[in-house]
Amino acid sequence: MSSLVHLPAFLLASLLLIITPGPATFFVGERASRSRRLAARAVAGIVLGDLSLIALSALGVATMLLRWPALQTGLQLLGAGYLAYLAWGLLRAASPASAAPAETPMDASFRQGYLLTLINPKPVLFFAAFFPQFLNAPAARLEPGFAVLALLFEAINLCYFAMLILLAHRLGQGRLAQAMARWRVSQLAGIVLLLCAASLAAARLA
Repeated sequence: MSSLVHLPAFLLASLLLIITPGPATFFVGERASRSRRLAARAVAGIVLGDLSLIALSALGVATMLLRWPALQTGLQLLGAGYLAYLAWGLLRAASPASAAPAETPMDASFRQGYLLTLINPKPVLFFAAFFPQFLNAPAARLEPGFAVLALLFEAINLCYFAMLILLAHRLGQGRLAQAMARWRVSQLAGIVLLLCAASLAAARLA
């Protein structure tokens, strides 16, 4: 722990970053409108994706992405395409003309949450720039420090998603309320993910 510096500042910055709504928030909210178990599996996938990206950052993958911008561009366009794919599925499920959507398999929620995080290279660059600000150790000792910060970051992440799932469950109690919430949340989540996909693609093609 001696290699960590400014820990309160790290916790506050992490909290502010996590509670800022993004694709993961809307995706988990949509899963939670269906069931808490689906949302929990989606969160597990997102957290595993975060930990994978943090590990890649600690191993120097961010330097490789900066050295080969074409690789970063390709990955971000792939991520934009996957976000658009998820958005299309949610918008179809929210369409009043569509039949009631079949329950999403548990493993699908986990896989989608994992890919939603992993397929975007931006977090690799972010973690590589963010974590070292709170480490005071030689380069050879960065990996243990990254691991501690990763656990703290994901602990805050899990608390945030737990509160989000609980809130979605409380608001969606009752069959009619659940049906209305599912339709509205699916529509909102689909629109947000589609906008995120368009923004990500435009940023790389501009």
